[in-house]
Amino acid sequence: MQFASATSSLSDGPDAIRDVLDQVGSHMGADRVDLAVVFTSNHDLDLWNDLGGRLRAAFPSAVTIGCTAEGCIGDGRELERQSSVSLMIASLPGVETHPFHLSQDGIEESEWTKDLPGSDVKPVYIALGEPFSIDMRRVLADLEVSHSGQPVLGGMASAGHRPGHNRLLLDGVVHEEGLVGLALHGDLEVTAVVSQGCRPIGRPYVVTQGEANIIRRMRNRSAMDVLQEVATGLPSEDQDLLKHGIFIGRAIDEYKRSLGRGDFLINAVVDADKDSGALAIAGEAKTGTTVQFHVRDAASADEDLREMLGPLADDGYAGALLFSCNGRGTRMWDAPGHDVGVLHQTVGALPVAGCFCAGEIGPIGGRNFIHGYTAVLCLFRSPRS
Repeated sequence: MQFASATSSLSDGPDAIRDVLDQVGSHMGADRVDLAVVFTSNHDLDLWNDLGGRLRAAFPSAVTIGCTAEGCIGDGRELERQSSVSLMIASLPGVETHPFHLSQDGIEESEWTKDLPGSDVKPVYIALGEPFSIDMRRVLADLEVSHSGQPVLGGMASAGHRPGHNRLLLDGVVHEEGLVGLALHGDLEVTAVVSQGCRPIGRPYVVTQGEANIIRRMRNRSAMDVLQEVATGLPSEDQDLLKHGIFIGRAIDEYKRSLGRGDFLINAVVDADKDSGALAIAGEAKTGTTVQFHVRDAASADEDLREMLGPLADDGYAGALLFSCNGRGTRMWDAPGHDVGVLHQTVGALPVAGCFCAGEIGPIGGRNFIHGYTAVLCLFRSPRS
């Protein structure tokens, strides 16, 4: 198993593609390439008219996948809101690669998952979605039924802010809508890391009255009263963080005795009703759910990512894909390159490609979700004997 990656910040799209192809070509022969993953940012969409053909000509035996993005990631750089291309190629002997495209109409058809590899081979999914044309939550729910426990990793294209302004690439064909994906299985191990960038405050509470996305009561007290109690007991610096955003972590495993980092699905508190004391969150809030308030800042996000990646150092990873929220980068830290920099500092300077996303896809507690303000990493290595 071998990976190579390259980035280019050339403003001319064809020149940038030629640049990354030349770079990776010096590391691996074209006949050995089984997979090519590409991201482009701030280039004319006409570039995509022949991108698939150029990749197919360069790597005749490779399956190709990619999307447009607000910024590209690779080789220790995060190129935000500027012209950029990121490319990673991989030689994957003994790995089966099953590409698939899914439209919203296809989701409505029953049993669309029957054409995917069986759950017995334990496939890992890479998924890139067009945010205006696919119900990603429905996709993940269907996969939970058909392939429970199998990780789905990826993100939503972010170059365009309205329908028709994003592009997806799969196996040489360009799509303007839907989802493109790969199911990988065979002689590889994939480690998923989902860093939501928050830390818990206070203690866990059980929702004693909630429906849809509304939390009315926790432990038979109004949700706002509980939040006020938690806030009062915080140090001043954490109280200041609450002024910039309050988050609710929903426990994935209600029966786990000790809840910590990675056990919660994080949702923002989006509204509050002073009269009733209810809180509205950007997610589900069912009665009986265990929740805990969280805060997020640059220091918390840095700590979270380092703590999750630290144990993976020197574990023989050959390459990685990185999907980072477009609210991270220099919108969160003073200097560019944070997430890929932490990856290289902790795990090693392995080849990496990725992009900034309008929603990141990855598993928490064994179930797949679409996230915000999150870094999702997909790390590849050969199976351990």
